[in-house]
Amino acid sequence: MWARDEKLSIRAALRFSTGKFLSFLFAPIIPLLIVAALGIVTMLAALVVNIPFIGPIVAGAFSSWRWRSDL
Repeated sequence: MWARDEKLSIRAALRFSTGKFLSFLFAPIIPLLIVAALGIVTMLAALVVNIPFIGPIVAGAFSSWRWRSDL
């Protein structure tokens, strides 16, 4: 846009930079939110599995049976 010896005004530069500010702000935050969400899901699953009498049943229901060769 301004590559041919054109002058860039301060107003145009500020308009461009404010338009990119949210992307600049949220780029490092979104992966952190994804990791935090996965951590919360893992923590809740661990809490459910540790409930006496019910936890082993829930863990068995969600575990994979593919490791057994006789099924």
